[in-house]
Amino acid sequence: MRSANLWTLSVPAMYKLFHTKLTVGMLCMAVVACCWGEVMASSLAVGPDKPYRTIASALAVAADADIIEVDAGVYVNDYCVVRQHNLTIRGKGGRAHISANGLIPNGKGIILQRGRNLTLENLELSGAAVADQNGAGYRCDNGGSNVVIRHCYFHHNENGILLGIIDPNNEVLIENSEFAYNGSGTGQTHNIYVGHVKKFTLRFSYSHDANVGHLVKSRANENFILYNRLTGENGTNSYEIDLPNGGNSYIVGNVIQQSPRSENGGFISYAREVNAANAWNPGRECYVINNTMVNDRSQGCFVMYHKDTALVKLQNNIFAGSATLYDSPGGMAPERVSNLIVNSDPGFVNRSAFDYHLTSSTIAAIDQGTAPGMANGFNLTPAYEYEHVALSSPRPAAIKIDIGAHEFSLNGEDEGEDETEKVHAYPNPYWPGSGGRYDGSGVVFSNLPISAKIQIYTIHGTLLRTLESSSERRTCTWDGLTTGGDAVASGVYFVRVEGSGGVQTLKVVVQR
Repeated sequence: MRSANLWTLSVPAMYKLFHTKLTVGMLCMAVVACCWGEVMASSLAVGPDKPYRTIASALAVAADADIIEVDAGVYVNDYCVVRQHNLTIRGKGGRAHISANGLIPNGKGIILQRGRNLTLENLELSGAAVADQNGAGYRCDNGGSNVVIRHCYFHHNENGILLGIIDPNNEVLIENSEFAYNGSGTGQTHNIYVGHVKKFTLRFSYSHDANVGHLVKSRANENFILYNRLTGENGTNSYEIDLPNGGNSYIVGNVIQQSPRSENGGFISYAREVNAANAWNPGRECYVINNTMVNDRSQGCFVMYHKDTALVKLQNNIFAGSATLYDSPGGMAPERVSNLIVNSDPGFVNRSAFDYHLTSSTIAAIDQGTAPGMANGFNLTPAYEYEHVALSSPRPAAIKIDIGAHEFSLNGEDEGEDETEKVHAYPNPYWPGSGGRYDGSGVVFSNLPISAKIQIYTIHGTLLRTLESSSERRTCTWDGLTTGGDAVASGVYFVRVEGSGGVQTLKVVVQR
């Protein structure tokens, strides 16, 4: 809402207004509105039947602190230059998909930030390409600083996000977001690239299948990489995490996997670009705590770091697969506490499906961890676990912490909780034959109790299929068929999951 400015009225006009239109109470409200009118936010609606058909047209009239709400749908070539400060752009009723088709006219990105304090929520950005092959779904340009990216999906861009500017006051927060299939193939473009900023936080997010580039690359002074799934899967990415200028960095509670097709065998690279022309960031400490790292490549290295690094602490991690633990020619050895290092599967729920939850057979990890303590005022004890897709859940409390990114529990007996609350379904929506991320052999239900019954119903309550799971692998797949073998039609289906700890109801969408 914006208000007319009463201070521009003449004295007679003010007198007439006061004595003919307003009571004393109304006058007070009007004066307050005048004082604050310039900073009160408006909400601008974008959609096929809304006042603004494109995000760009809404931006043309938006003021600082406004909120642009975009109806779910596809917006082709709706390129956005954000000059406002404290602006929010969010999808409404689902993700708003901004799809680029052809070279972007601004030569930089689909969303280009030039103002301060931008928030992006519930958006999907794809297809970003420019002449120099360095385009991005989101890019921070000169004058831009501070961004929050939440519940977004960046895919098939030359870069997912790119913050190439140097700004010692800039802070970047990314949470509950997905990055996939980004990269032009040069090795200089990535799923996520963050330049020289003050602080970078990535949490509860999913970065995978980058094209030659890195899953995460950050030159920030401080890095907080917390509770993410960073998996090469079947892609050709290089490093899973690249922190080329060092800086105090905290890598806690992540699921990290190296693709068999990866072009570089390193998982975490720390300060490896530091040289006479490329200076250290303040702080030379790297903490790698309670991660699960799995190498599916023929060889590799879990942690690589510059010889002048002050401290590398490896604690409570699972290192699985054929790879060397660390590499730092001429440098010190890392501080190692309570890690599990194995060449094979230590007993994960389903390694081939990237489900690295522990089972009762993973005895070398259960209750074998040690308290990580604090570092530079940051609590290294993991408080959450990554849940798929781009979600999180509180890490179950335990008398003695387990090794790895997940705490083991058996039907909630250790924590006295209903384990059916942790059940997830993916892909959702399930789109058989689409050939994309929503395709597959069926809907996989993960994090099941060891003994579970899964029932599939129509929205009208008709039972279509009953499945039972009684395996420590804690997964079960519905192939989209009824009991009689007929393929279900497109639509929404209710899934009732019953275990010894309780009952959970999920919604699954099938698209044919």
